[in-house]
Amino acid sequence: MRSLLYILLFMMLALNSLAQQDPLFNKYMFNPLIINPAYAGSREALSMVLLHRSQWIGFDGAPETQTFSIHAPVAQKTFGIGATIIRDVIGPYQNFGISAIGAYRLKLGQGKLSFGLKGAAYNYVFDWNRVTYKDQEVHPLLSNNNYWVPTFDFGIRYHDRTAYAGVAFANLNQPSIGNTDPNNTLVADSITYGQKFLNNVTFTGGYAFELSNALVLKPSVLLKSSIDWKSTSFISTTDINVSILYQRTLWGGITYRTGFGMVFMLQYDVTHTWSGGVSYDFGIHKFRNVNSNSVEFFLRHDIPFRKSKVLSPRYF
Repeated sequence: MRSLLYILLFMMLALNSLAQQDPLFNKYMFNPLIINPAYAGSREALSMVLLHRSQWIGFDGAPETQTFSIHAPVAQKTFGIGATIIRDVIGPYQNFGISAIGAYRLKLGQGKLSFGLKGAAYNYVFDWNRVTYKDQEVHPLLSNNNYWVPTFDFGIRYHDRTAYAGVAFANLNQPSIGNTDPNNTLVADSITYGQKFLNNVTFTGGYAFELSNALVLKPSVLLKSSIDWKSTSFISTTDINVSILYQRTLWGGITYRTGFGMVFMLQYDVTHTWSGGVSYDFGIHKFRNVNSNSVEFFLRHDIPFRKSKVLSPRYF
C-alpha cells in the first residue's frame, strides 16, 4: 500500500505541476503567445518560436519542456491566428498538447486591443513501468495510463510601441483526469481517483523606457494565481523582471520570482528577423540547499509580409 501512495503522490505532483497549471517559463515577455492567446498576430509578421526548458538540473526524472508556437495577423490585420505544440515530461509522465488560437484585434489610440481564444487538446501518458514499487497488487490507477483532456483559454491584451498589459484565463472548462471526489482530491481506493484542473489567471505588463539611442530599460511583471473556487483558496506567484536593451541588439535581464529566487537571462537579436536567448534559474529560498537550478533556450524567427514593416527593435 505504501508503494501505491508513492505512485499517487507522484501523480499528484505531476498533475499539480501541470495545474499550476501549465509549464513554467522564464522568458514570458519574449514568447507571450504561450501565456495569452490575445497576443496572436501582434508581431505584425509570421512569427515562430522554438523553446526548450530543463528544470531542476541533475535530478533523475526532472521536468523537461519543449514548445513550438506560430502566429500571424490575417484579414487586413483585423484578426490574428496561431497554433502551439507542447511536450512536457516529468519522470514517468508525458504530456503532449496542440492548440489552435484566434484573436480579434482593433485599433485603440496609438495601439491595439486584442481578444483571444485558445482551444487545446492534451494527451497525458503515465508510464508506470518506470516506477519501482514494492506491492505487486493490481490497482485501477496502474491500468489507466492514457488520458485526453480538452481545455479552453481566453485572453485580453493591449499594446502600443512602448507598453503592454494583458490578462489571461486558463482552463475555463476545468477539465479533470480520472475521477474526482467532491473535495477535488486524489483518493486512493478502487473507485475514485483523479485530479481536477484549477482555473489559472495570469496578468502581464511592461513598459519600455527609451533612455537613449543605445539604451532601453524595460521593467515587466507577471502575476499568476491558481484558484480553487470551492475552498476560495489561491496559489499565487509573482515574477518581477528588469531588462536592458543595448545597441538595439542585446537584451540582458534579471527576474525575481517570489518563493523561489532569481532568474538571469540574455537575448541577442542577430537580425531584425532572427533572435535567440537563454535564461538560468537560481533558487535562493527554501530550494537553496538542493539543486533547483534550471536552464531555458529559445529561438525566434519573424517573416514580414510584403508591404509590412517589422519594427526594430521590438520591445515585446
